[in-house]
Amino acid sequence: MLRSKIQWYVLLSASSLVLVWRLIDLAYEVAYEEFYMTRAGFEIKGFAAGVIEIAIILASIALIWKALKNLLRLHSANSSR
Repeated sequence: MLRSKIQWYVLLSASSLVLVWRLIDLAYEVAYEEFYMTRAGFEIKGFAAGVIEIAIILASIALIWKALKNLLRLHSANSSR
């Protein structure tokens, strides 16, 4: 369990970077109508690549939400002391 603010800030930053990167990549792929991705040595194309792209985006959003929620909780716990 992450308890330090710095750990949550690192998670928030990393997740935000991944989200922006994947959204830019998704926009590019939609513009050129070609979904293509390479993961763990596999070449994934078409619908499956789009599904994985959306899953990565949703996971990033979930991690950002969790980090923000815990940062707010830590901040309110420190301010009430």
